[in-house]
Amino acid sequence: MLRISERRDLLAIYKNEMLSAKANASGGLGLIYSDKGDLDQALKYLQDALKIDKEIGYRQGEANQLGNIGLIYRAKGDLDQALKYLKEALEVLDRFNLIYGIDIIVNAIRQLETEDTSET
Repeated sequence: MLRISERRDLLAIYKNEMLSAKANASGGLGLIYSDKGDLDQALKYLQDALKIDKEIGYRQGEANQLGNIGLIYRAKGDLDQALKYLKEALEVLDRFNLIYGIDIIVNAIRQLETEDTSET
């Protein structure tokens, strides 16, 4: 029989896993809406996923969502917001020594900075 403290631990793990699944689903829906061209709806789902990933401390998910949000803003033509989110994604990756996706983020930032300087 489980002790009360063990039950609490299991409940916390279960809650964390459920939130993680919800973040994954929201992020996936955001990407689907992005592919369909509904960028506003994509942003809504990606921001929901970002909020959850931050809440549960899933830093790789946080960086992924930030990067995807940055790419959505780029597609919308809002280069300042795109750069803001992409740089924040890079900061999270650096701060937590994460490498997955870093090349995509760095390349996106370079492209945006190049676009920005060619327009001025």
